[in-house]
Formats: sequence, structure tokens, C-alpha cells
Amino acid sequence: MEDEDKKKIYGKGYEDGLKDAWTSVIRLTTRGHSVHEIRMISKGIVVAIPNSVTEKVADIDPSTLLPEEEPLLRYDMTRPVQVGRGHIVKERTPDRSFMIFQELVEHGAAGLCITRILPDDLKETYGMENVRFVWLTRSEKKATVLGALGAEEEFVSPTNLAGLATILIGFMEAGGNVILLEGIEYLITQNSFSPVLKFLMNINEKALLRNVTFLLSVSPSTMDIKEYQQISREIGREV
Repeated sequence: MEDEDKKKIYGKGYEDGLKDAWTSVIRLTTRGHSVHEIRMISKGIVVAIPNSVTEKVADIDPSTLLPEEEPLLRYDMTRPVQVGRGHIVKERTPDRSFMIFQELVEHGAAGLCITRILPDDLKETYGMENVRFVWLTRSEKKATVLGALGAEEEFVSPTNLAGLATILIGFMEAGGNVILLEGIEYLITQNSFSPVLKFLMNINEKALLRNVTFLLSVSPSTMDIKEYQQISREIGREV
């Protein structure tokens, strides 16, 4: 159960308890009881609270307390994805962006996914097929070993923005339709913000000219608010 769900359940119980208490007070005052009588009756009610709670709990249907379990893979969008445009996917973890990307690919788009996550893990989790992956990693030795073992994924160092741009532009020139970039925060920590912003502006411009859908996964809570606003102004739409 999420922390917010726990708070809601606690808040609902607290609210119901207050309502019951003040309803009892109102009922007593409208029946002509003296102050002394109200005090004595109230003490009796307080003593009986444990029994009242036990009876209340016994009548509770647990299914009414907790929100329905959401499917493991589910996403909501504040606005639909527009083909040929840049989009910021606001999320704490990149689940929504991967699912949006996968849906576009399933509808026939040629997709390129730039990610910090090991591509094999993405294939297993999201069932991604017919997708070109480029893994962002500084562990070139590890990536080389994976290649020797038969892995087909490409890899590029996060500090090699020029090389990454070459890959992206080449993909678009070859007729690619949709690009997902996951790991923008990682790129910023490895390069600083300014060169990454210029990189994004260049890729977004090229994508617009070639009618390529560009998805950028971003967790605003991990970024400086001014930096996020600058990226948002350049990319434009949020989903």
C-alpha cells in the first residue's frame, strides 16, 4: 500500500470518529440534559469506546478500504501524443514513457530507445520487439563483454554527446519514426546542464523537421526547477 493510501484511510477514520463524537454531543444537548448529566453520559461513552471500535471493525468490508490494485503496466496521459512532435513525459520512474513508446512501435513506428537501463531488462519487462536500443553506460568494458556474448545492443558513453547526436540524426535520416530518450538526468550529471540543453535543442529541431516523434522521460523532482523549465520550453508538450 502506498503512503498516500495509508494517509487517506487514516484520515477517513479520523473524520468518521469526529463526526460520531460531535453528533453524540449535539444529540445530548437537544434532549434537555443538564451539564452534569451530559458529563456523566460522556464519560460512559468514552469508557465504551473500545467495544464500539471492536463492533465497528467487525462490520467493515476490507474491500472498501483499499483502492483497487492497478495493473502493473498502466499509464495515463494528460494529453495525447502528437505524431512528429517533441513531448516531455513527466514521471518519477520511466514506466509511462516506455509504455507509450512501445505502443507507438506496435502500431508500426520504427523506434530507437536511448536508455540507461540495460536493454535486456526492458525487453523482459515491456516485451519490446523490433526496437533499436542504445545503452548509456560508462562501463564500456562490461558492454564489450556483453557484445562478445551475443548481445546486439549498441552502447555509448554519456559524456559522448556528439556521438549520441550522430546516432540519433542517422536514425532519423534513415526513416526512423519515434525516439525515446531515458536518462536525461544522468546526461546532465555527466556533462553539466548547458551542453545537454544544446544537445536536446538540436535533436528536437531535427525531429520536427523530419516529422519524428521525440519522447523525453523526465523526473522534475530530480532537477533544478529552472533547468526543467528551460527544457520544457524547448520540447514543448507534456504528457
